[in-house]
Amino acid sequence: MAVKTFNIVSVSAVLAIFLLFTTLWNLQARPEYFSDGSTHHYSQENGTNATLEGGLPSPSPVVIEKPEPTETRPSWREVAFKYGTDKVTVHHYQYMYEKYLQPIRDRPLKMLEIGLGCNMGYGPGHSYHTWLEFFPNVDMYYIEYDAACVEKWAANITDAKVFTGDQADTTFLHEFMAQSGGGFDIIVDDGGHTMQQQIVSLNTLFDIVLPGGIYFCEDLATSYDPSFGAVPGEKTMMQMISELLHDLNKNLGGAPPMTNAVSRDMRSIECGEEICAFFKKELEITELRG
Repeated sequence: MAVKTFNIVSVSAVLAIFLLFTTLWNLQARPEYFSDGSTHHYSQENGTNATLEGGLPSPSPVVIEKPEPTETRPSWREVAFKYGTDKVTVHHYQYMYEKYLQPIRDRPLKMLEIGLGCNMGYGPGHSYHTWLEFFPNVDMYYIEYDAACVEKWAANITDAKVFTGDQADTTFLHEFMAQSGGGFDIIVDDGGHTMQQQIVSLNTLFDIVLPGGIYFCEDLATSYDPSFGAVPGEKTMMQMISELLHDLNKNLGGAPPMTNAVSRDMRSIECGEEICAFFKKELEITELRG
């Protein structure tokens, strides 16, 4: 009787092929099977996969991107609400201030605000505390015309240098410019809001705004209120802003001369609800080189 026998050679060959493919697969998918830890790497320089010893390509790396840091501190609007300033409770200046001040929040800044808030029913200093909390590295200055108020509240405003005088008085403003040293990154006019005060202050103090700095003028609704000097025959602040816009666009040959000298140093103007921002020109390359 014939006895059936298995072909041992054939079975061994199949098993060998299976083991070979398994090994190759592991080397492709799991390069750490190599005992030498230096046999595979990812090239950070050119963003391409390196090759394993023996010519086998390494697997594509998993790139984990770091999340962008998020701001956890209160926004300018939240800080202003905390201190109850009318910049957000009555007006809506947060749209302008958050747009331009948030990006420079942590820089060392020199800032002037005209008006301490002495005529406000809730008392002065609300915006003062807002600025100091929002800007951790600010060198704060104030101009306030009410000397009695400044003296009364002096103990509460120790982190700012306060100058007493009328913002419509050019002699006083030039004294302030000399004593303060100028060089302001930010100026905010929240003073008396009369036409003369707003116009004189911008024409005079814009000179001490640093290149790339910003001058804000609030409460522009007073340009339509006779009690603030908006009367026939007198220029209003809004009329001056209109002149400035015309000046900024007089670049063609034969155009009439600029109406306001301050326009020569102004790059642009942006206005919102009752507020405008005037941007100082940055230094030209030739000026930077000296």
